[in-house]
Amino acid sequence: MEEYIHLSKRVLSYTQDDEGVIVNCSDNSSYCGEILVGADGAYSAIRQQLFKDLKKEGKLPASDDVPLPYSCVCLVGQTCTLDPEEFPYLKQPLSQAHFILGDYDYTWMAFTSKKNSYCWMVIQFLNKETSKQNDSFRNSEWGPEAAEAMCKDVRHFKLPSGEEGKSLSIGDLIDKSPKDLISKVMLEEKVFDTWFGGRTVLLGDACHKMNPTGAAGALTAMHDAVALANWINTLQRPTMSDLDEVFNKYHTERHPVAKEAFDTSKMFTKNIGKSFSAVFTRFLMKRVPAWLWRRLQIQMSAARSQVSFLPLVEDKGEVKPMHQPSLHKTLAILEKQGRVVQPCVGTAGPATV
Repeated sequence: MEEYIHLSKRVLSYTQDDEGVIVNCSDNSSYCGEILVGADGAYSAIRQQLFKDLKKEGKLPASDDVPLPYSCVCLVGQTCTLDPEEFPYLKQPLSQAHFILGDYDYTWMAFTSKKNSYCWMVIQFLNKETSKQNDSFRNSEWGPEAAEAMCKDVRHFKLPSGEEGKSLSIGDLIDKSPKDLISKVMLEEKVFDTWFGGRTVLLGDACHKMNPTGAAGALTAMHDAVALANWINTLQRPTMSDLDEVFNKYHTERHPVAKEAFDTSKMFTKNIGKSFSAVFTRFLMKRVPAWLWRRLQIQMSAARSQVSFLPLVEDKGEVKPMHQPSLHKTLAILEKQGRVVQPCVGTAGPATV
């Protein structure tokens, strides 16, 4: 399968019709296929052309015809391998996570890794003035110059060191981080209503960009991929009408979940801010009863997706997995088609269409 994987390709455009789709890249190469999946991030070139084409046809909702909104910018980095004697928290058997709510419009955090390094992040909450200052970078990720400027602004932010009498700052971690592992990006937030058109379909950040404070972006994208793969696998020779049907089912299943994850991420973003409501919410969260935390943890661990075209994994967890429509429905479709279907062991609910 390695011959089908091509790295360092930049998609410039694509064309699609009843027969298939052709993708054109910046190095003058082209690739033909039956389905184009745009999983190319918040600045998705696939989404931009899809929306442009749908707008010409009068099929793009007004809600999708606006720039991605954002309220935060983020500086992220990872250090090289460090000496645990110099950074004592690295000696701990479990990852040490430090989350600092600053006195200004910043929140910063640092996490130790198994490879004796620190992963760190600084979030700046924007107001009307700082939003204007950053607006010129709306359409692309920022280069090293922008990251370097923000590094200078946040160097003095303090962190726990793990050793009494010793100080540690974000600047210490910046100095230990290779420049190519430091980035400054805008944290856009939006769930698009349009996820597909013709032979083209979107997943992940290309159709729903979430603030990382909710820790739901990557997981939601992976669940998108599982659901989409399940539905695509039911197709034999995909016609445009067949694709429209399965893409609709994929959208119907995943859009509400993405919207819920998006709302949760926005809530977490507000809660690490400096407003009165954020302070009050944190006050309440510190006093949440154990039974409610348990309920929240169960809800977070219940989404355990599986693909219907591989041997199913027996679920041995104490928490019953959430019902996964694309798994059970596509298992039933595959059975009707006479294709090999693995028994649905330990998953939630019967296989029904």
